[in-house]
Amino acid sequence: MAGGLENVTGFIQSIRRRRRGGRAARGVVVAVVGVAALVAAAQVPVSMRARSVWYPRYDDSGQMTAQVFGESAEVQADGSITVTGFKMELFTDGVTDVRIIAEECVYRPQEGKASSESNVVVERENVVISGRGFKWDSQNHIVEIHENTRVVLRNIRELANEPETR
Repeated sequence: MAGGLENVTGFIQSIRRRRRGGRAARGVVVAVVGVAALVAAAQVPVSMRARSVWYPRYDDSGQMTAQVFGESAEVQADGSITVTGFKMELFTDGVTDVRIIAEECVYRPQEGKASSESNVVVERENVVISGRGFKWDSQNHIVEIHENTRVVLRNIRELANEPETR
């Protein structure tokens, strides 16, 4: 890489010697420096960004088990995805069972994991759990909320009237 920059520098100096102060020479110098910057940047892993993302997750039989939505996302060199405006839906038998909503989240699709330090809301049929920071692991089907956890039960009358199943 250093040899490449030395060659570009030598090329720029030879152009300057040929045409001192000319407008064309400055344009060529700017173009060559721009190309050199692109070549240098190509040597360093660059993250990719996208807006309005959707990332589905399937089991071995081809059934969707989860889907991630986001307002924007940035794919990192390690394969993790930093999602802003994160929303994940987890499915049981093809029906949405759990929703996880966070301001920002790091999603690791290859590992089946997600984590965040931002505010989070986890919704299930009759319960809403909110807090700050979470971890989700698809292997053990657990969502951990780190701090300021608040649990709200919805339709509690419905729950109270259900027959006991023991």
